[in-house]
Parts: sequence; structure tokens; C-alpha cells
Amino acid sequence: MTLPMNLRHHLVGFALLGAGSLISAGCTGGSSTSETATTAGTESSTGTTAGTTETASTSDAPVACTDALPPEGSACTDDGALCAPDAHPCNGYTTATCEGGVWVYAEVGPGDPEICTPVPCGDDDVPPEDSTCAVEGESCAPNKDPCLPYTDAICTEGVWTYTYIGPGDPSECSFPCDPDNLPPEGSACTMEGELCSPGCEDPCQFCNVLSCVEGAWQPIEVFPAECLSCDELCPAVVDASCKMGPPDQEACVAGCMDNLNSECMLDFNKMLACVGDEPAFSCADDGLPIVEGCEGQFEAFYACSMP
Repeated sequence: MTLPMNLRHHLVGFALLGAGSLISAGCTGGSSTSETATTAGTESSTGTTAGTTETASTSDAPVACTDALPPEGSACTDDGALCAPDAHPCNGYTTATCEGGVWVYAEVGPGDPEICTPVPCGDDDVPPEDSTCAVEGESCAPNKDPCLPYTDAICTEGVWTYTYIGPGDPSECSFPCDPDNLPPEGSACTMEGELCSPGCEDPCQFCNVLSCVEGAWQPIEVFPAECLSCDELCPAVVDASCKMGPPDQEACVAGCMDNLNSECMLDFNKMLACVGDEPAFSCADDGLPIVEGCEGQFEAFYACSMP
């Protein structure tokens, strides 16, 4: 095949390959801390292991108090130590106390309403869960929608308690699949197992796919193929030493980057997805680099980039 000089020059700059950027795919212990926890609110209940003297197995490694509570029932070493990283004088929180060598959970209430200012229902969002409220039975759902999931905060015994409301009746307010305008996540659907996506043509990019699960559109993670970057791909291309291929790494990377920003980008990425992470390039009869098993993808790319 005889090519014009400007086309040969373009190929030397690498009209071939090079993937784009891979994938478009407070702890305290002792009695002083105990006083802090109990003054912050009223202890309302204890965990299921409270009051026991169960001793942790010597084979269990002790778990320290960090920014997160240690697992309930895990081993500890300092009896009487209190762990309450989420302690708040007016919000409910969980404490872990070292008793008999194990961490025991207890729930602390939201504090004295006469001291803690009740959190009102917001215009745009619900108040923090377990924060103090004033009107028993009050419902706060500023984002209420008859067809979309939302959170309803209800004032129960002086505390805002969350209730999660699912999507509405699919027979009255289902959202059909529209690839150009995907239905809202969590909205109602009618056909169990139906998939909805904008097409997902580019194998090197993440794809936004929804699936109808138990009457609601739920997201599915669709990961991209392992598409090599230009820097990663070009050594294999240059090593093939094809007469119509790039002469060196610099020219290859430059041409590769041009392809990723051209109208042939989709064909280029389909080729990248095919060759994988360890491509073995050879030279076709016309001197163009190619990978066995991906001939169709290469032909489509070359047809686009070298019309």
C-alpha cells in the first residue's frame, strides 16, 4: 500500500495507539472521662454484654480506642476506660467501656432539653439524627417526594429519629428508562431486572448503569477495561519497528495523545481495550503496527484516522 507523504508523516507521529489515562474507569480512659460522658447526656441503655464479666480470650489482640469505636465485645486492657469519640453534649451517641477485658457498648441520650437548644426542622434538610427536638411527634421531611426516596425525621421522646421512605407506588409514579436522561437513583421502576444506560460505547470509561431492583432504580458499578496510557503502550509499539509505525517513544506518545483528542477517540479506545495490559505488536503487510486477535479494532481505527 502506497501512502501520501503527509499521511506517512502523520503515522510517524503515531496515528496508532496509546491509551488515554487508563480508565475512565477522642479516646479517654479512667474516671475523669467517665464523668465527661455521663454529664454529656443521660445513659439510656446498655449493650447486650453490659453487666457481664466476660473475659476476652487471651488469643484476641486488644483493640485500642481511636477516632472510631472499637468493635463491641472486642478485647481491651484498661478496665474502666471509656471510649466516646462521637460524644456530644446535646446529641445522642454510643460509648464503649472496658469491662472485664472486653469493650461494652452503651447508648447516651441527647442531653437535657432545658440545656440543649432543640434543633428545628430545616427548610432544605433534616436535622441531625439523635439531635434534640421540642415538639413530640413532629415530622420533618423537607425533601419529601411522592415518587422518590426521602428521609423523614420524627421527634420521638425529645430526639429526632430517622425514618427512610422508599420510592412511591410504581403503578402511579414509575420512571421509565431514558438513555438520554437516566431516571433518578432510587426512583420507582416496574420491570424487575431491567438495565438502563446511555450506551456505554467507550470501554475505557466508567459507565453509569441503573438496574431495576425491588421496584427502584439502583446504580451498578461498571468498571472500564484496563486501557494502557500512552507512556505505557508506546514502548511495545516502538519495539515492533514497523515501517509505518512511530520511530521513537516521543513521536509515539505525541501521536497517541493526538488520537485521544480526535474524532477517532472511540475507535482508538476500543483498540486499547482489546490489546490489554501486555500487548505484543507485530507489523501488518502494509507496515502498520497491529496486535493479533484485535485485527477488527485496528482496521476500524486506521479507517477512521487514515481515510
